Amino acid sequence: MVLVSCTKEGLQSLVSAAKIECEKAGLGMNGKKTKTMVVSKQEGDNTKADIQIDKETLEQGVVRAQLSEIGQSEREVWRQISSQPWTQDGNEID
Repeated sequence: MVLVSCTKEGLQSLVSAAKIECEKAGLGMNGKKTKTMVVSKQEGDNTKADIQIDKETLEQGVVRAQLSEIGQSEREVWRQISSQPWTQDGNEID
């Protein structure tokens, strides 16, 4: 599932609504496996999303991309997402 928002508050709202809908269907959201990503075109941007599920802050990655040309920026974002080394408890995960 991919949730997209332009604001931290909007993303938190989407995550909370998705969690509620998952629970209605008898499913859960695992905070240890759920990740957030900030897309930024500014070098050194340290924006923190601090999105939470059940009071657990989700791990966050940062993608830096030129967001000018639609086709190229989309490819660049996906390239960086796929190359992002995610870690859990200090160990890299897939």
